[in-house]
Amino acid sequence: MQFASLRALRHRDFRLLWIGLFVSAVGTWMQIVAQALLVLHLTGGSAFALGTVSLAQAAAFFLFAPSGGALADRLDKRRLLIVTQSILLLLAAGLGALTLAGLVRLWVIVVAAFCGGAALSFDQPARNSLIPSLVPPGDLMNAVSLQSIIFSGASTFGPALAGVMVAVIGYGGNFFLNAASYLAVIVALVRLRPVAAPPRAMREPLWRSVRATLLTAARDRALPAVVTGYGALLFLGPSPAVMLPIFALRVLHLTAAQMGFLFSAVGVAPSSAGWQLLRWVISSTKSDCFWRRF
Repeated sequence: MQFASLRALRHRDFRLLWIGLFVSAVGTWMQIVAQALLVLHLTGGSAFALGTVSLAQAAAFFLFAPSGGALADRLDKRRLLIVTQSILLLLAAGLGALTLAGLVRLWVIVVAAFCGGAALSFDQPARNSLIPSLVPPGDLMNAVSLQSIIFSGASTFGPALAGVMVAVIGYGGNFFLNAASYLAVIVALVRLRPVAAPPRAMREPLWRSVRATLLTAARDRALPAVVTGYGALLFLGPSPAVMLPIFALRVLHLTAAQMGFLFSAVGVAPSSAGWQLLRWVISSTKSDCFWRRF
């Protein structure tokens, strides 16, 4: 069958959501690059400040993830996603407005990152649990695979676009573009055909559900090690969003546009084409033949 790897996109509802999520992922990458540059600009190139912003988002996600999964199991997933996507839209738009007004400060970015991480801890479980209702069982694994490549796929050109747009419309403009990208997901969610939900039985309070989930995970032989490893990776593992801007500005002395292309080169690695692009980007930093326009 031709294009068998894309067969889940034959289904209208999944196709709408997938396109919306891809557009949003491009906007997210644009904000990641612009936000990193803005933090370095505000703090004089402080790696500690950039790490603090990343830690705030990771800590919020790790803190609220158990509640996010339990809540996604109880509420209408589509409505929950509309709420979380609207919150992320408002956070991006607010950050853009404060940046354009010259009122943005490091603590504002840290608070926005924490709130964004909290919203994502509810958004991602609801998004993952919505997929089975959009495709038949035979296409479920393909749909999961297609969803998993959205963020990495957007990383191939979202950062490059961000670097160019920072030079054109500034940091605030990138934040507003990210805010607009959430509209693609919200519109897709509104247009989904409602799926009849099974009758809901009486459930125990949310805190008891979270407690039971944590106790179940603690009694499992494998899950504690998996969760501990994930937490260590989340808090201690190297993050391109933190390391790459510091390397690009301190070592390579790149402009915003150049750093965007460097992010994109990392996004298409580890393919051979990705490594060739990465070497080309680094080697081109000493030449004005391509970068002078930026």
